Amino acid sequence: MTNTASEEEGYLLIGVAGNKEAASNWEKVFNEKPLIYSGHSVPGIRREAVKYFHGVGRYYNKIGGRLEKEPIDNKLKDFILANYVLVNFKGKLLVKIPVMKLNGYVKYDGMVYKRIGSSSILCESF
Repeated sequence: MTNTASEEEGYLLIGVAGNKEAASNWEKVFNEKPLIYSGHSVPGIRREAVKYFHGVGRYYNKIGGRLEKEPIDNKLKDFILANYVLVNFKGKLLVKIPVMKLNGYVKYDGMVYKRIGSSSILCESF
C-alpha cells in the first residue's frame, strides 16, 4: 500500500510484487522479467488476468465482486467500489484501489478497529 499523510487518501496497488520471492515466483510462472522501478518489481496484472481469468475485464470484475463481499465498513466499501481503477504504469497494467481515512472506529469481520497513525488497532471493548 502506498501511504500518505493520515489525513489523505492512500492506495493499494495490485500488480506490484510485495517482495523478491513474489517477483521470482511470477517470473517462473510467466517466463518474463517484470519492470523494475525504484527498486520494486512491477509485473502488472495483464499476464495473470489473461491466464487465470480469461481477460483483464473479467479479472477487474472479479476483484470488484470480492471487494463487495468483504466484511468492511459500508462507507469505505462504497468508496472503494466507486473509485478503484485500472492504470497503465510504464506499460504495466495495475489495479489502483483507493483507501480513504475514516474518522473514529471501523468494523471489519465483526471486530472493531481504530486507526492510530499508520496502524489499525483492535479495540477490546467498544
